[in-house]
Amino acid sequence: AIYGASYLSILPSHWLLHGESKLREVFHRKFVSGNDCLTSVTAVNLLNGQEIPVVISGQTEFEGYLDTKIGIPNISLQDKAVAQKLGLECPHVIEVLPDGEEKLINSEEFTGLNRQVAVSAVMQRARNMGVGGYFTSPILRDWLISRQRYWGTPIPVIHCTSCGTVPVPCEDLPVLLPKVESFTGKGNSPLRSVPDWHNCCCPKCKGPAVRETDTMDTFVDSAWYYFRYTDPHNTERPFDKVLVDYWMPVDLYIGGKEHAVMHLYYARFLSHFCFEQNMVKCREPFHKLLVQGLIKGQTFRLATTGQYIKKEDIDFSGPEPVHRTTKEQLQITWEKMSKSKHNGIDPEEAVRQYGIDTVRLYILYAAPPEQDILWDVKTDAIPGVLRWQGRLWSLVTKFIDVRLSGTLPDPNQLNKKEKAEARKIWENKNYALLEVTKHFIEDFLLNTAISRLMGLTNTLSKASQKVILHSTEFEDALATLCVMTAPMAPHLASELWKGISRVENKSDTRFQWDQDVLLQLWPSVDPEYLQQPDTVEMVVQINNKA
Repeated sequence: AIYGASYLSILPSHWLLHGESKLREVFHRKFVSGNDCLTSVTAVNLLNGQEIPVVISGQTEFEGYLDTKIGIPNISLQDKAVAQKLGLECPHVIEVLPDGEEKLINSEEFTGLNRQVAVSAVMQRARNMGVGGYFTSPILRDWLISRQRYWGTPIPVIHCTSCGTVPVPCEDLPVLLPKVESFTGKGNSPLRSVPDWHNCCCPKCKGPAVRETDTMDTFVDSAWYYFRYTDPHNTERPFDKVLVDYWMPVDLYIGGKEHAVMHLYYARFLSHFCFEQNMVKCREPFHKLLVQGLIKGQTFRLATTGQYIKKEDIDFSGPEPVHRTTKEQLQITWEKMSKSKHNGIDPEEAVRQYGIDTVRLYILYAAPPEQDILWDVKTDAIPGVLRWQGRLWSLVTKFIDVRLSGTLPDPNQLNKKEKAEARKIWENKNYALLEVTKHFIEDFLLNTAISRLMGLTNTLSKASQKVILHSTEFEDALATLCVMTAPMAPHLASELWKGISRVENKSDTRFQWDQDVLLQLWPSVDPEYLQQPDTVEMVVQINNKA
């Protein structure tokens, strides 16, 4: 329908009406707030060379975050009303046939095509002419990358009174930040206070010029640093294509909800750009995305004003918390931690009381990673992980005591029942190892991984003394349990491992007993466990009876 364009509409906030635009005065002579204003300025349709007038819209925003749109009366009643009010033409370019099919008319060589075919044909022509023809996202808004900061990446641009804006020549890149003696935090960019750096020569006319003093937003750097990590010492180019193609894409992108909205768009945008420039072979930079939840704190607000109250101003002695002075009842909610809401928590308090391993286990065990956590150490999660750590300690202590009894381990000393018990331990170890490994590298449900480790701990805790003494299955399962615990509770696991490794006459040779637990290879599932059994025992119900 592009051939039906009647006018080009821009918002009053459009840059052409502001700043140093040469058309600003022309537009402002015609501009009346709240009205559609016809101007003397025209725009050219690059697809067919048609000139159409520019209209300043009476609206304050367009759909899709746009600040410019083409008015096509034939397909929009709103555009038609504006065109008729301003006395503009309303070209008829879409004809609806009796069967409901839409065809183009008055559209040069595209006349006669149905609308779906015409879209592809018009876009192909635009691409051939280099004037567009690509789908764009209305979600990705304009990104202002400049900041009046010192610590950003310098923008390689020079401003000359004769030549205008001139890029810094390639041989003079990169532009390095100068040393700044003092920072006031007020006024212009600190870079203006360094005249030897700020003042320079124009690369074109060699006349006096100044450097751009705005620096890039740090998001610019973090939007492509995954490429730079593959080749961090390259002084000739941003990165080497061979190295990037070897390492990319990133296996896992972990970010909060704010990153998923903003940074992820910028990073993908730059990756798509590099792909189009044949700088990388992967269009998408990240293989998998994990959006982590927030840790929320409890907030207390006055019901009358909505004011957030500090905990020291609250009386908790009664059944419900009230304001300490006015005794007014408070509204209790859980919100993102913030200084203004007085609900921030210093984790060091919990660390001093419970230890860093316990606090870490609490955070991982309280909820799946995508869900929010309500920070309350009085919940079942803290007592649960404390009891589990106690059982782990008791388990290793029991193993050490049994093995120090003076009797040498001998699997032949086990009877049929004890061998079956050892077999069950072997099965539970492999099941837990299979599940925990999956949670660590696939779905990242570390809360479920901890539950599996707790289950294996319970199984080992029920083992008889003879099985602990003589079976290789118990020894292997205990060592595997310790290794799987280490990433989440490294201090506890290291202590447990020290105790296990000092026990003599161990039969398991798959572990490096002279090395710390954090240096062990991750255990592998026994191949026999993965084989399909020859027979499977199943319970069948007939008429709801087994």
